[in-house]
Amino acid sequence: MNPNNEGAKVCCKCGHHKIAPVAVMLFGLSFLLVNINVLSWYDFGIIWPLLLIAAASGKLCRCCHQG
Repeated sequence: MNPNNEGAKVCCKCGHHKIAPVAVMLFGLSFLLVNINVLSWYDFGIIWPLLLIAAASGKLCRCCHQG
């Protein structure tokens, strides 16, 4: 047993840690929609910068569980 929890993974429940993975999934989904002709390349050109901005803004947030 490790009484100090050394090496234990601490899981933060903050929502801003989920922004980047969600942005990557939406980026891939937008590629898929372009390839099956649901979106045009023009629409994709508008969407991808917004996804990058969303991911970057999530990383700018500070974690509320700093210890």
